[in-house]
Amino acid sequence: SLHQQCKAVVRETNVALRAALRGEGWTSKELTPEQKKAYWERQELERKARRLARHKDEVLAKYAWPVSDSTPIPDPWPQFLTLWPEADIMWCGQPHHSGQFTHADHFRRMEIWRSHPIPPHQFVCGSAFRPGTYSRTKDSVAERRFIIIECDDLATDPHVNKAQSGAVLNFIRQRGWTLRAVIDSGNKSIHGWFDYPGPAEEQWATHVLPALHVDTATLRPTQPVRAPGIERENGNPQNLLWIS
Repeated sequence: SLHQQCKAVVRETNVALRAALRGEGWTSKELTPEQKKAYWERQELERKARRLARHKDEVLAKYAWPVSDSTPIPDPWPQFLTLWPEADIMWCGQPHHSGQFTHADHFRRMEIWRSHPIPPHQFVCGSAFRPGTYSRTKDSVAERRFIIIECDDLATDPHVNKAQSGAVLNFIRQRGWTLRAVIDSGNKSIHGWFDYPGPAEEQWATHVLPALHVDTATLRPTQPVRAPGIERENGNPQNLLWIS
């Protein structure tokens, strides 16, 4: 996704281009200082992404971390919930459990979720929500708690993909991000739950980490991801592998 300023530049340029194609006169428009800054920031992020893509194999080797081979942690759901502040309102449900008043029960304080020995539904997300909400939307977010890193396409073999995903998580951790948990999705990927590092680092992740096959969908504040401690539809458990 683009910076907001970059979106404005692209939109204005497209309007001017369409006018030129219709035979209407076109003259270049001077960018604002903010637009110039956004443009050069984007160029720098793209340069870093290209460099990381060229050195992907070296990164995977240097930061190898076989966390996917870890013995699953007992009581994964209660352990996972310790990461959240007591007063937070967390969402737990299926992806469609959002947007109607009847979905309000999927937005609960931690004391309610802790009364369940296992997650009552398959999915959670990494943000705390405002009291009274029943929609898993960006406007309903009270606090960005976590950002989730997932790699689905590093390798076709699920075991290799998980092993290489561990290297990606370790690479990000060495950048200074705080890793809080690693969860096996029960399929071909693992999820790294990091403390939310702030907007600038989120932009870095969004634009640079696709070079390591990171799925940008899970970087979004309200994206559903697999909860630990439940059995997936394919019969595989969603294990908690590591927690801090």
